[in-house]
Amino acid sequence: MTEGLHLMVPKHILENVVEGTKTLLSEKRVLNQKLDEANVRIFALERQLADQQLRAEVAMHSMAKSPPKPATHRFKNLTLQVMKTKMPDEKASDDLATVGKKDLEINKLLGKTNELETLLAATRAITHQTAHREVVSSTLNAARNLVAARKYTLAITSEGKSTINLYSMGAVSLMEEKPANKYGGFTDEGTVSVDNTTTFGHVMMMGTVFDAMQATTTGMFASQMEDLDFTPHSVLCVPIRNAHGTILGALQVVTQRQHSDEYMHNQVFTSLDKERLEHLCVVAGSAVWNLRLSKERQMAQSRIEILLRLNRSIAVEVNSAALLEKIMDVSYELLRCECANLYLKIQGERDLFVAHGSDHVRGQYVSIDKGIAGLVARTGQVVTTNNAIEHPCFDKELDERNGQTTRKVLCVPVKDPEGNILAVVEATNKLDSSDFSVEDTLFLNYIAEAAGISLHKAMLLSEVIIAKRLTDIRLKLNDYVLHHSDIHSLTDLIMVHGKAIMECDRFGFLLVDHLKNELWITSNNGNLGDQVTVRQPIYKGISGLVATTGETVCTRDAYTHSLFDPTHDNLTGYRTTSVLCMPVFEEHVPSKPKVVAVAMCINKLQGSQVIAFNDQDKTTMSRLCTEIQFALGQMSLEVCYFKVVSDRNLSGNSEVTEAGIISSLLQKYSRNHASGIMTSKTADELAVHGSIPPAADVFGRDIKLTQRPELDQWDLDILSFSFTEVIQSVQTLFRAYGFVDAFAISNDKLAAFVASVAQHYRANSYHNFYHAFQVLHSAHIQIKAHMRKLLTGVDIFAVLIAALCHDVDHPGNNNDFEVKCMSAIALTHNDDAVLERHHCRVTFLILNTPSTNILEKVAPDAFRAIRRTIIRCIMATDMASHFSQCKTIENLTRHQFQDPSNRMLVMELIVHASDLSAQALPYKLALKWGERALDEFQSQAREEADMHLTVAPFMENLENKGTRLKVQSNFICYVLQPLWMSYGQLVPSLRFYTDSLNANLDHYRADLAEFNRTQQQQQPPPQLSQQQLPSSVPHA
Repeated sequence: MTEGLHLMVPKHILENVVEGTKTLLSEKRVLNQKLDEANVRIFALERQLADQQLRAEVAMHSMAKSPPKPATHRFKNLTLQVMKTKMPDEKASDDLATVGKKDLEINKLLGKTNELETLLAATRAITHQTAHREVVSSTLNAARNLVAARKYTLAITSEGKSTINLYSMGAVSLMEEKPANKYGGFTDEGTVSVDNTTTFGHVMMMGTVFDAMQATTTGMFASQMEDLDFTPHSVLCVPIRNAHGTILGALQVVTQRQHSDEYMHNQVFTSLDKERLEHLCVVAGSAVWNLRLSKERQMAQSRIEILLRLNRSIAVEVNSAALLEKIMDVSYELLRCECANLYLKIQGERDLFVAHGSDHVRGQYVSIDKGIAGLVARTGQVVTTNNAIEHPCFDKELDERNGQTTRKVLCVPVKDPEGNILAVVEATNKLDSSDFSVEDTLFLNYIAEAAGISLHKAMLLSEVIIAKRLTDIRLKLNDYVLHHSDIHSLTDLIMVHGKAIMECDRFGFLLVDHLKNELWITSNNGNLGDQVTVRQPIYKGISGLVATTGETVCTRDAYTHSLFDPTHDNLTGYRTTSVLCMPVFEEHVPSKPKVVAVAMCINKLQGSQVIAFNDQDKTTMSRLCTEIQFALGQMSLEVCYFKVVSDRNLSGNSEVTEAGIISSLLQKYSRNHASGIMTSKTADELAVHGSIPPAADVFGRDIKLTQRPELDQWDLDILSFSFTEVIQSVQTLFRAYGFVDAFAISNDKLAAFVASVAQHYRANSYHNFYHAFQVLHSAHIQIKAHMRKLLTGVDIFAVLIAALCHDVDHPGNNNDFEVKCMSAIALTHNDDAVLERHHCRVTFLILNTPSTNILEKVAPDAFRAIRRTIIRCIMATDMASHFSQCKTIENLTRHQFQDPSNRMLVMELIVHASDLSAQALPYKLALKWGERALDEFQSQAREEADMHLTVAPFMENLENKGTRLKVQSNFICYVLQPLWMSYGQLVPSLRFYTDSLNANLDHYRADLAEFNRTQQQQQPPPQLSQQQLPSSVPHA
């Protein structure tokens, strides 16, 4: 499992590297030998020239009968003149002829010497270059110096040898002394094909020199000649070969037909010109070939280093998602391609999952029966094609979905050690437009082989981990069955471990009641002890299908299933994709067992991607259901009687029946009283010990605000108050309920407490002390209207403190932002409801300060009860639990809502509804509060953009009025109405909030329509993105 991979490097690659090095050394020795020989010849010629000059001076001295002079050769004309005057005419004539012949020989030798020096200089200039453009520039400059022509063109084949790259340079002008750029001065003329339509293609295909006089009259390559900006006369094109005879390109010179004495040279190329060009071509061929060998050697070395780095990286990687990412990164780096796709072959699926690719196709499925990738996945063969559109299996539809044009494809399978195909890696279109080579295929094959071994190792490790987790849950369930009888904690245990075992985003678990034909579950909510009950008809949804038929349902896209119910997705913004739902049968029933529960896995995760559940997942799920079956079989009595008691409680029937007696017996031996039913004896005991008063001791009486009667108006414009008026109003409300006297709170201490809370609220646009007072005022309106009849004085006191402090020290950002940027608050509270927990902490820091502790005189038990209520009420403002709260009150009757056992639910609802009451005020006030909230969202969006964090869709483009109206409409429609509509049904005296909320929604929609009409009249309608409800509504 932990042994490293042994990387195999292609033998022929290493042989090529060694052979290239040997060739370079051999050619270097040959060139050095030639240079030495040339130097020897030059030295000999120089000696010969010196001897000839010495003989000429001696002859001239003898003829002149005068002593030799050191500068005789510099005054040749004067010497000849003296000789003519002192010698007879015939003898002088013979001597002059001899001297003329000697001078001619000397001039020839000097000319040959100069030519050799020029050739050697050109050779050195070309062979010493280490870059492609330097070789091109040196070759063209050397041709200009050696051969007189109008245009010089160097043609070099591309690495794929399918095209020719052309570089040209004009003749040396009379004003040009030297090139402006040492390695510049030439023009890149693009590429042409290797065919007979050009002189370059003809020479490279035939391998012979092309020498044409009167180029325009031959009729060959007419289109090429017409493209010149002058009338050509003669063309000379010489092939360029390497030491092995392979043609690498061509060097061409062209003269211009002269109509005037523009050039001093002839228009026809001589044999000497041809020899010079052939020499340059030999030197250029050697230089170009050496550069290519060096480049190939460097590329091979780089690829080997990449493979070694991959080997080291994946040898210790056990996460399959991270492993696949590393493989694709290396594929890009190794092949230098435009796109690399990874297709996973999922067991039990006929389609391939695109795990890596462009954004258009990533996360989608493609048919295994189509395309080149499908061919490789079916057969396991390697496909390399540099003309993809001509391949019989090429799928144009994938190109259309991917938004690209595929020209070249390299596709290899990823296999495990047993030869089973796990995935397919496909590379398309190299960045330099070259073809995929044999080396590319071999290297990608090596990557695929290493990936197959590592993936297989990761799968084996995953099987071991899953087996260990199954063993753990078996032991935990056994221990739970022996020592516990709490159904809530049992379901929580199953769901937590089920999610980890199945590696899915969510795990659901529902019990089946065949008598009432419904699916149900009761689970603890977090660490607060809340219990969430879910009930649905047995015929509804995929879980209902599994419960009634006993068959497993596995779908990679839930929305394609006819029975999938998207209601929850629509409410929360969550996207259910892959689903695996399996029945849990009753234990020890050999034939036709009943389905007692349904387990459901939602969204199988591989890294950050959602993939389909495979056959291995089904096997694992079956083993998990077997463990659950055992636990439910052992606790069948507890499950049945808990369901009976739960039904009786929901129906509001308080009659004590046999089921009730048995349930009470079960409660006696239960550790946690998790059913949530508080008996009258329990309530009395709590009242005696002073923790909370009995349910009958409700507050009841009316609240009178004689000094500030306007505080009884539900539509109070709080934003028009001064800060001092807000401080005074808070104190007025606390006094109106009699808490100052009841709990012996001095006026100074109350004032200090309110001032301290106000100081701890930050100067945010929305979450400030004005918002705190608005929530407190709304809680007062609800309590005065009806809730005082359901709560005790201690309850109301705790609710008012919670309402005032529910957002204390709010930073102006939501929970998601704090978690993403790993703020100190998020780190302190472990990313769980971080702001709500922070508000609770700051609240009790204030209450723990002697000068602001208004709970100082409260009895210890009562203090603990108040503290618990404050924490529960503040935690209830977490929008993550908003929809579960809506569902809870939606399923309640008025009788159940008013039951004393639900007092905590009532208190939580008061604070949560008050926190969301701003948009239920009259439209003018709602508009003001809404603008403040959106300003705060806009500020957070800017900060997230600066920090390169993901910005929530509803926070984008808030500078646009239409977007703001749309966001407010969606917020009312999808978030507020589900809460206030159900709340209004339970408490009719609060329906004025509901009516105002519905009217505000109509106002927002009307304003949005008017805004859109105005925009259409002024300019073409902008493409406004549709704002959708986020999965997690921002912290209110």
